[in-house]
Amino acid sequence: GLPTLTATPKRGAGATPKPTASVAVAAPSPQAPAPDDVLRALTDGNAAFVAGKAVHPHQDGARLHETAAGQHPIATVLSCSDSRVPAELVFDEGVGDVFSVRVAGNVADTDELGTIEYGVDHLGTPLLVVMGHTACGAVTAVATDAEVHGHIPELVDNIKRAVDRAKAAAPGKEGKEVVGAAIVENVRQSMADIITESALVRARLRDGKT
Repeated sequence: GLPTLTATPKRGAGATPKPTASVAVAAPSPQAPAPDDVLRALTDGNAAFVAGKAVHPHQDGARLHETAAGQHPIATVLSCSDSRVPAELVFDEGVGDVFSVRVAGNVADTDELGTIEYGVDHLGTPLLVVMGHTACGAVTAVATDAEVHGHIPELVDNIKRAVDRAKAAAPGKEGKEVVGAAIVENVRQSMADIITESALVRARLRDGKT
């Protein structure tokens, strides 16, 4: 089976909501860095971010010029659109380093799946990360049965399964009491949705390319 690592970057005083990331790791392709090396770079970058020692690499004009001819990101990251947890800042990366897929609640529906497939299959990123975060508004809305409008119900319907599992694991708890557990379950749900619904991702995982 596919090894699965769970990484929960720490939260500093006054820092952004704590990310919770689940990472699917497989053997690298010959042209890409090893997944373990990428994971280590992201983990080290997060530690620097939390400690206030981020170096903000690859964010100058030279990097823009370097990547103008093409991009070679080291990871595809599905994360929440929450303005407090941009993956590039949380992991102390820069332009061209992260193929970022952002959507409220880090859900994996059609548009997200297609974008992820572009990252892992077309760009060949060796690591695929699903990153949730504490105090996620989308998960909280589902867990507390908040009234939502427009297209939002269709956006968050994937999250309901995660909330149901969190409630089943904690009989008697409801609403905000299960939000923390539901956020973790929602990361797992998105990972399952990606692997179940994307033949391209499954093929790359099977072949040790993502």
